[in-house]
Amino acid sequence: MNENWLAGSPQHITIRIHGHLPDRYVADFEGMLVSRSGSGETVISGEVRDQAQLFGLLIRIRDLGIPLLAISCCNPQNFTEEINNDENN
Repeated sequence: MNENWLAGSPQHITIRIHGHLPDRYVADFEGMLVSRSGSGETVISGEVRDQAQLFGLLIRIRDLGIPLLAISCCNPQNFTEEINNDENN
């Protein structure tokens, strides 16, 4: 369990899924940034207040039948740099 969640602090989460998420499903991830990379992946990122919210996001991805590629916890600055690098490739 993440120590910051134990302390009550939200965590910045990045979820990578295979393919580009159709526009009609973006609203399912309200409050999260959804971006499509040039490599054919979708990146869903934002603050998650606890593991229950994270599991809710993962369950929705599963229910849509979208292959999950990666989940990571990072600080927002690292995420912004990562997205910029993806867009330049």
